[in-house]
Amino acid sequence: MLAAVVCAGGLLAAPTAAGPRSVRVPDVGGISIMAGYARAHRAGLVVTTAGRSLDVGYGFCAPVVARETPSAGSRTRTGRVKLFISGPVPCAPAVPTQPDPVPSAVLPRFVGWRLDAVDRWARAHGQLWRALHLDPLVHGHATSLLGGYRVAAQDQPPGTTMTPGVMQDGTWVATPMTLHAAPRRARGVSR
Repeated sequence: MLAAVVCAGGLLAAPTAAGPRSVRVPDVGGISIMAGYARAHRAGLVVTTAGRSLDVGYGFCAPVVARETPSAGSRTRTGRVKLFISGPVPCAPAVPTQPDPVPSAVLPRFVGWRLDAVDRWARAHGQLWRALHLDPLVHGHATSLLGGYRVAAQDQPPGTTMTPGVMQDGTWVATPMTLHAAPRRARGVSR
């Protein structure tokens, strides 16, 4: 299986209840790491990413789950499952042609925001974003993978007017805002 050859990391999960219980391992093979995280969380698992760093964002292809162990459908008393992830799947560009009109937005100070809140803001304002080289997430309790990370820095300063892309030599080129985020260490304030 080609996806197994390009595996570079994984997810681990543990039970959310105080003691061990039997949890059915959800089928997450072949879906994005974000969808896989959400499905494991809905099954009652606390998810931990392991291995390679992740690059995520709105308008970009996410890494996918290549395989899982124990296998989908099996029950685990420990509530642990390891999901091996591969690189991003090929996909079309987020903004293949110049939108008309081109949306613009003035960036707020994103430092301290959870990435899921950044994603909602970007979608509402027609902007693209990316967070590169996310460290492993340990015991994620958020309902989404993005909710497990907080913005630590942003490349474009607050007050910058952004568009999702620009024309260069007759070609539309995406211009995402770039963020740097770290795993949330504790439960707490949400945006």
